[in-house]
Amino acid sequence: MLRLKYSRPLLGVLLFVLAIAPLLGENPLSRPGLQQTLAVAFIYGGLALTYDLLFGFTGLLSFGHAFFFASGIYLTCIFINHEVFPWYLAMVAAIFVTAILAALIGAASLRTKGITFAMVTLAFGEAGHVIVNRNFFGLTGGEYGIALNADLVPQFWIGVINTKYLYWTSLFALIVVYLVIWWVTDSSAGRVFAALRDNEQRVQVLGLNPQRFKLLSFVIAGTLAGFLGVVMLLASGSAAPRFAEASLTIALLLTVIS
Repeated sequence: MLRLKYSRPLLGVLLFVLAIAPLLGENPLSRPGLQQTLAVAFIYGGLALTYDLLFGFTGLLSFGHAFFFASGIYLTCIFINHEVFPWYLAMVAAIFVTAILAALIGAASLRTKGITFAMVTLAFGEAGHVIVNRNFFGLTGGEYGIALNADLVPQFWIGVINTKYLYWTSLFALIVVYLVIWWVTDSSAGRVFAALRDNEQRVQVLGLNPQRFKLLSFVIAGTLAGFLGVVMLLASGSAAPRFAEASLTIALLLTVIS
């Protein structure tokens, strides 16, 4: 994660240019195809930031992070399609449920350490993939996934002509995730996260509870992944098992360590 203070003004300028580019007449960023591609890239970029908080910053090697991303996608789609909530409440509910799942899975997984922790998170992640792939309770569509009912969401997110709104939504989501993680890592809790990565025993000597801070990092990362899943549903228009695959988490791991 980029942390040099002098790079942040440049990052701000870049984000500003990306934001206004679709309004500047004929240019590559005014084309729906590139806007769609970049919207997805922004989402995956934000997802990599959430994994960086978990692994790069706190030192927690999880192979189940895609579970929370898929949770945001599937829960939002199910809540909207079955009219459990209006679209805006469905999004909030999906993020809230994902946060609860992150807390429960984190609490169970963090009873272990090291490679055992990684394997436990992999097991939870694979369980999630099996659930969506086998169409439990007829809700997830199995291997074909489920399409979002476009009639139940605002129409400015629907259609090729409105791709720029998906682009801006995804860029906004990336900015939100970056700012939240920036705030967390610059806080006192963030300094404990970094200390846990470097020397957990030292944290214990200081009288702090490592498990609580690990769980906090796990829940924040999982909740933000769920938030990005909500945005991915809008960008992709459907929920599919590929979003829950362990290979996605491995791709995030490679992104963080590269």
